[in-house]
Amino acid sequence: IFPPIAQQTSIYQTITLTNAGATPVIFRLISAQDEGHSLFTFKPSQGLLHPEQHAIIVVRYKPTRPSRQDEIHQERFVIRLNEREKFDQVLH
Repeated sequence: IFPPIAQQTSIYQTITLTNAGATPVIFRLISAQDEGHSLFTFKPSQGLLHPEQHAIIVVRYKPTRPSRQDEIHQERFVIRLNEREKFDQVLH
């Protein structure tokens, strides 16, 4: 959850992704929004996690238009593991 911020200002949060398994895992973050229209960016947005390792992913939120005081922006993201839809994890 990101706190309210002004238009054209960026705010950052982090996500820790951990591979607790015994085999390497490929990950990729996918926005449910149309490509290029998301207000969120991820660094790194894809990578390889070896067993017992973790990745810290920086999430940037930058609103591009003014919002009403009571407006809440929600977006759904998918963490795709090993390029298989059956392993998708959803973030809201």
